[in-house]
Amino acid sequence: MDNLLAAKLKSILKGNVSVLGIGNLLKQDDGFGSLLAKRLSGRVKNFNVFDLEDGPENMLTKVLKARSDTI
Repeated sequence: MDNLLAAKLKSILKGNVSVLGIGNLLKQDDGFGSLLAKRLSGRVKNFNVFDLEDGPENMLTKVLKARSDTI
């Protein structure tokens, strides 16, 4: 299953990739996106990782400056 997932992700995640984590860590499952971004940050090469927490509109300028091909 891991190889299938890796192959699928590789076919989707092309060019300049940004991962956006959105959520509130204080609200249990609502914080998953933010937690994922925190765990990926610095561990995934060639990806821009943004932890937008519960205010994605506040980071829009940084996300746009990354000029991502895939989000």
